Amino acid sequence: MLIDELGSGTDPAEGMGIAIAVLDALCRKKCNFIVTTHYPEVKEYAEKTTGIVNARMAFDKNSLMPLYRLEIGLAGESCALYIAERLGMPSGILKRAYEEAYGKENSKEHDFKDKDCHEPENADIPKIIRKKEERFAEHLSLPSFTIGDSVFVYPEKEIGIVYALSDHKGNVGVQVKGQKKLINHKRIKLNIPASELYPEGYDFSIIFDTVENRKSRHILEKRHEEGRIIILEEGDKEI
Repeated sequence: MLIDELGSGTDPAEGMGIAIAVLDALCRKKCNFIVTTHYPEVKEYAEKTTGIVNARMAFDKNSLMPLYRLEIGLAGESCALYIAERLGMPSGILKRAYEEAYGKENSKEHDFKDKDCHEPENADIPKIIRKKEERFAEHLSLPSFTIGDSVFVYPEKEIGIVYALSDHKGNVGVQVKGQKKLINHKRIKLNIPASELYPEGYDFSIIFDTVENRKSRHILEKRHEEGRIIILEEGDKEI
């Protein structure tokens, strides 16, 4: 069994309790398992329990880069406060965080350097740069489908019509046998492009919209009408 962050996503104390209880159950059933966790209590449990071995991935604190080296028998450290300090978090916030995590007495033993809220002057200090979600699609080598394309959907090799362009995960909206579905681009192959099936400026709502929705759109484009609504199914996009 492979379990990632067992017991996370809830109250830390209860999540930790669930994690240890689940590990107990797996041990009794003599399962083979790999479990990841950030709970120190779970790491301590693994250290004291026969049949469970701690392990960690080596981490270079100077460069803040993973070393891709598995170290058996040692529990990993989260290093959250250390990394926050390296990335320029103000010392006052770091000190308060350390006190809340380890107590005021222990915090006196740790000397946080004074930092303000600006980026560190040292350009060599690693920075975290988040890529915009829409840029993710650039790395997928996505095929270029357009609305109205006739496509084959595998493995069934059913014929469908594209009603929504690919999202950042590479899922394309395809209507198959009257049902709208989000299908990964790897399962789709172009049959006939829309340019060969429909005239320029074709109103695709005729194909993809219900009669009632088309009627509502027509009315609402001209005037407001109390109670008049347009219902979109899950996965629908405005055409």
